[in-house]
Amino acid sequence: MTQQRAIKTRASVLTAAAHEFADRGYAGASINSIIANSTSTKGALYFHFRSKDALAEAVLEDVRSVYTPIVERWHSEQTYPFDAIAGIVDDIAAVATGRPGRAEMKLALDPPSTELQRPSHVWEAAIRDHAARAEQAGYLRPEFTAERFTNFLVAALAGNRIFAEMTPVSSRQTDLADHFADTVETVIRAAATDEYLHAHAETGERTTPAAGLRRALETPLN
Repeated sequence: MTQQRAIKTRASVLTAAAHEFADRGYAGASINSIIANSTSTKGALYFHFRSKDALAEAVLEDVRSVYTPIVERWHSEQTYPFDAIAGIVDDIAAVATGRPGRAEMKLALDPPSTELQRPSHVWEAAIRDHAARAEQAGYLRPEFTAERFTNFLVAALAGNRIFAEMTPVSSRQTDLADHFADTVETVIRAAATDEYLHAHAETGERTTPAAGLRRALETPLN
């Protein structure tokens, strides 16, 4: 097998595996179906992946490789912490609606092993860091800590992803992106101080691509 052919074969198998895990979860996924949908052979599949576990790990690693540049994109210290958080959430919504992202969620709910490292840890840690910056800057209300903010937001986003699996495929992408934007808007509005929200709206600093948060900052508080 030439190197170029091997690369294409591996990519084809991973694509088919992501589809299979997204549709059936880990336990229900079939190696035979993956082989059939990748137009590969059993020998070629096992040349690259020794087991179904290895396939699942490779699919998750692909998702992790997408999350890493998203986190890096919003790492700038010049960006307000809440803007960075909203930006990360906005970007991961696009990943979550794709097959690899759906496979990630199914594998998290039905893990191949107890030692599974979820790719979402990458952006969850980044949100926690930005929330800590917000706490240090005095942007969080006294009843919120960075940890509480992060735990609530991450749990709410996970709930959105699980709920999306119950909706028709045709509406999944738009609905999930909107739900993500509404969720981060709601959590930030609840956690941020009135002073921050007023000052941020008045300065015109709107670096986040999350339209929901922009609307919230333009709405006077009661």
